[in-house]
Amino acid sequence: MPLHKWYQILCQKNSHFECYQRPYNDSWIIFDKSVPLEALDIHSELDTSGSSTTTPYLALTVHDHPKDNITSTWVPLLVGYTVIIRWNKKFLRLTITKDSNNNLVYTYEDYEDDISLTNCIYKSSQRNFFYGLTNYLNIYGRVSIPALLGLNILEIVIQLRNIINITFPNLFAQVKKHHNAIITTNRIKNKMKRKARSLFSENLENDMPTPTTPSTSSTTVNINSGILVSSNGLPMTPKSTQALKTN
Repeated sequence: MPLHKWYQILCQKNSHFECYQRPYNDSWIIFDKSVPLEALDIHSELDTSGSSTTTPYLALTVHDHPKDNITSTWVPLLVGYTVIIRWNKKFLRLTITKDSNNNLVYTYEDYEDDISLTNCIYKSSQRNFFYGLTNYLNIYGRVSIPALLGLNILEIVIQLRNIINITFPNLFAQVKKHHNAIITTNRIKNKMKRKARSLFSENLENDMPTPTTPSTSSTTVNINSGILVSSNGLPMTPKSTQALKTN
């Protein structure tokens, strides 16, 4: 059996299996759709401040998918998500389930070279996102766990997000709206900062009154350590005043 044909053999044997090609190295993964995908109450809010090991969403780069922020797309981790991968001649099943308290549980099972996936030699379940899998497979620096699970594959991401759109219809739209509002606010702040710096520089260079001596003028200008102190403040030209106006 040629190694690159393993996914075809499994998909032929099980109608619930769908095979997809990873975008970063053209390797293959099987998406097991025998278990329905399920969104929980914890998926109703997208809390970006949570721990990356326990949050039900991951911010990932998904090629050809519209971004939710400047660089990434929010990918939900749903109950029932199951994939089968082959890594270093091992067949592994990676699954997301839930416990009695509706917490996400991440499980990986090692079947060694058993393509029938019946003889599991090792199994680990954790509430942290596939905790220990990096060590178990010795994949430091080679590939990320989300990529290993196919969570950056466009077709899979669309299916996962569709479940969220059905269960919580306005969630992603609200996230996008909030993100756009932050961008707009930051742009206004940066614009005002640039105007303020420009105005301050213009006043210092062009509008600073020339100090006079008592013998030539009745107006006295106080100088303290080289700093001009004026009781009338900085003079404003019509041009510099207009620069403070915003559209």
